[in-house]
Amino acid sequence: ARTWLHLPTYDDELRFYQSNTWNYTNSETALANLGCTWIRLGCIGSALDAWHASAKANPDYDVPYANIYFHYRSNAMLDVEHGNYETAIEKLRMGFKYIEACCKCSIKHFKDDWQREYDLVKAWLENPLVLIVGEKKRLEKLKVDLSDRRKKPDEKDIQGIDLSLSHIEQRLLHIVSILSKVPKEKMPEEDKIEPTKLILPGQENK
Repeated sequence: ARTWLHLPTYDDELRFYQSNTWNYTNSETALANLGCTWIRLGCIGSALDAWHASAKANPDYDVPYANIYFHYRSNAMLDVEHGNYETAIEKLRMGFKYIEACCKCSIKHFKDDWQREYDLVKAWLENPLVLIVGEKKRLEKLKVDLSDRRKKPDEKDIQGIDLSLSHIEQRLLHIVSILSKVPKEKMPEEDKIEPTKLILPGQENK
């Protein structure tokens, strides 16, 4: 089965995977694969329906739970990137039960990945400031990297870099404003927090 993070395709993959579900009407694998095809085509509702049907066909199968979770996770990360942290946390909260269910399955295709996701999101939900501080560290690193790139004599996109740096500065000011209102005793230890990663597991080399 495929998770929606790993999408090898067929020329006519929708018809192919639909025929699988017609031939194997209660196959959790066929339904999970069909969901991946729907998500690739941008049909989110149909993808979620297929994944829920897959989980119903076999509640001990991890793939559909993971796919539903990553749907919420990816949307939450878009909100993080735009500074909408409350909305991001709500989406993560909605998706958390699926990564939790995934980790409870006896069949785990990516056991370590699922556990890392569970631990990470659990920490964010327990203290959303961990997510905000992690995003602050990501933006600070990105700012340094872009500033270094701007100094290179062969850099051709100075205007684009300056625009990105301006946006980063605005987002950092927004984060500083949020954190300035937090009592010191409630602030997480920044040196123990990793920068957030907007790229999902499995997509690093794409």
